[in-house]
Amino acid sequence: MDGSVNALAALVSRTSNRLRRMQTGFARNYALSMLAGAVLVAAVLLAVNLW
Repeated sequence: MDGSVNALAALVSRTSNRLRRMQTGFARNYALSMLAGAVLVAAVLLAVNLW
């Protein structure tokens, strides 16, 4: 039981470290991320509708 709790804690720690690096404080980076996400969603929707 302790091993699974420790593994979950390590996973959360690694994930938060990666997400922290993405937070730069620059609006330009956030806008680019939102644009990339919107393009990805549009591409997936287009691919599903054409399939």
